[in-house]
Amino acid sequence: MKQYYVIPTLLSLLALFWMYMGVTAYEVWDEGPGGGFMPLIAGGVLLVFSVVSLIKVDFVSLHHSLYALMPVAIVAALIGAIPIVGTFPALFIMLLLWLALLAGYSWRFSFVVSAGVLVVVWLIFRLWLSVPFPTGLFY
Repeated sequence: MKQYYVIPTLLSLLALFWMYMGVTAYEVWDEGPGGGFMPLIAGGVLLVFSVVSLIKVDFVSLHHSLYALMPVAIVAALIGAIPIVGTFPALFIMLLLWLALLAGYSWRFSFVVSAGVLVVVWLIFRLWLSVPFPTGLFY
């Protein structure tokens, strides 16, 4: 059972590193959110979920299957697709596949939700915050 503690422990250490770097190496807040704000928030959320995972590991029966690796495969495909098709098309495809294949929603529902999330992400990060995203052949 001790092998189930490895991943949450490593993720907790990664979260603490992100939080440390966000506070020490970057500005957390300087007339608005600085470069260290997002690593601090992401590290805090990851730390909370890692601790919850460490606590739950004793109470949940864990099983292994190829189906459990599907999220990892979809995210790996997303990362591999970003340089080819760009961030936004790759995000759309990942969400569509995730909702349709993993969550079991209909393809129509998955398409509508994926398109909506894509529009919201584009409006917030690209249009409003002007965050540069990696582009590919399409966008």
